[in-house]
Amino acid sequence: MRIILGSYVTAINRCYGRTGSLFTQNTHSKPLEQSDQHYPQLCFYYIHHNPLRAKLVSQPEDGPYSSLPDYLGIRRGTFCNQTLARQLLDLPSDPHQLAQEARTQLDPEITDKLF
Repeated sequence: MRIILGSYVTAINRCYGRTGSLFTQNTHSKPLEQSDQHYPQLCFYYIHHNPLRAKLVSQPEDGPYSSLPDYLGIRRGTFCNQTLARQLLDLPSDPHQLAQEARTQLDPEITDKLF
């Protein structure tokens, strides 16, 4: 992530003739493959629920820039490789089951401690 963000900052700075950092906070990362087996799934659900937590949408699938509507079968997007994500994260293939799992896995008391 550091390399990606560094490249992004460099490109923006060149484009706009500026210098310095674009971000005020340090970015942290945690390798998913070294975490417990459910952490990658929790990250998937957590990321898709961020617009809801920020009160930008009334339902997680309402975010216009979210891939969640694609995973839930509401929209037919091709931005994400859903087959690979479902395989790597062991996500349900049934959209209704995925939606139910998202609701049960994102207990605020659990996710607030993890993230």
